[in-house]
Amino acid sequence: MKGLIRREFILMKKALIISAVLYILALAASALWLLSYRYGNLADMPDFERNGYFEMTRIYTPIIIATIAMSASLIGQNKQTTADLRSGWQKFSYTLPVSEETLAGSKIAVRLILTYAGALLSILGEVFVAAISGTDVHHNMIFLIIALALWMHIAALEIPAILHFKDTKILYAVSTGIIGLLFLIEFIITKKIEPLFNTRAAEILDAARKKDPAATFETLEIDPIKFFIEVLQPYIDTAAAVLKIIFIPTASALIFISYKWTVSELKRRAM
Repeated sequence: MKGLIRREFILMKKALIISAVLYILALAASALWLLSYRYGNLADMPDFERNGYFEMTRIYTPIIIATIAMSASLIGQNKQTTADLRSGWQKFSYTLPVSEETLAGSKIAVRLILTYAGALLSILGEVFVAAISGTDVHHNMIFLIIALALWMHIAALEIPAILHFKDTKILYAVSTGIIGLLFLIEFIITKKIEPLFNTRAAEILDAARKKDPAATFETLEIDPIKFFIEVLQPYIDTAAAVLKIIFIPTASALIFISYKWTVSELKRRAM
């Protein structure tokens, strides 16, 4: 199996190099973006506006880095799987000879190596962004990285699915649809919450004016990002606690299902 794992990484060399370059570029771009709030043209913005944009950049740059670290190299393995199918993978395995179980094990092992290497690079990305921005490491980001790692275990089902469909087009179409749906849900929720927040603030102000018409009221500027984080924090903490409990059994179950399904698809192809 070691030879098959080594073969996989050698054939994925181009994809791994591209992923590494994208990761480094993401780190560099994040550093320039964050430093510009203190030393660049963005430092001339009004304090409240600059702080709001800075917080948004601080939150999203590690997410972009983690997405690149944990997903870019997986595309290389998917392409390699389809290339194996086109080049007569089963004939290659017969000449070794290699069992379907060994082939499946090597594929799943490579996926796990990529997943946990990506998680480590994602954590290093968060530490890097925290150091550049002069802020603390966000524990919520660590939780998100663990959640992404669990998602990558789900993505391991791509391997047998590619063997079943003989291509990645259907999988990418479904994945794009799911991601698009999630963004749509986020957009709808945001559009629903923002008017409610503004309406509630107006109701409180009107009630205060009716109670004391002679009083002078000032409108306080509230950072919406910090506000939403404060509101969502209890739910994030609960989700993190649940994830700690379910991660190992869920990840193990997904690995087992991926392995068994891959073996089944390889044996079906051999018939």
